[in-house]
Amino acid sequence: YLFGFCLQDSYFRTYRDADVPARSQLGSLISDLFSDAKVRAHIHSSNPEIEASVRANSTEGYVFIINHEGTQPQATIHLAELSFRIKHMVDVDTGEPVPFRAIRDGIEFPITAAFDSTRLLRVSH
Repeated sequence: YLFGFCLQDSYFRTYRDADVPARSQLGSLISDLFSDAKVRAHIHSSNPEIEASVRANSTEGYVFIINHEGTQPQATIHLAELSFRIKHMVDVDTGEPVPFRAIRDGIEFPITAAFDSTRLLRVSH
């Protein structure tokens, strides 16, 4: 796909102009393009202001949830296609289990990440 504009500049401009509808439309456009190209991430946050990433080997992994400066702290995280079936997830900071539900290709769970915070979760089989 070839765009006639810079995606990053356009996205940042939606913040400068406080243009939430344009930001949402741009996010939907990118999501639709990746879907059309059959490109899927191992992890996805429903809230574009909350970053989600995963690092895993064949038996365990860590999920990083980062809210750099988002005002809405809630997100639903979709995690799929790891090389093991997730049976346990624990918040590393508190030691508490993190509830999740199995879905067709992985797991899904709600998470709250306060403004300027990082959550670290350990997943294992």
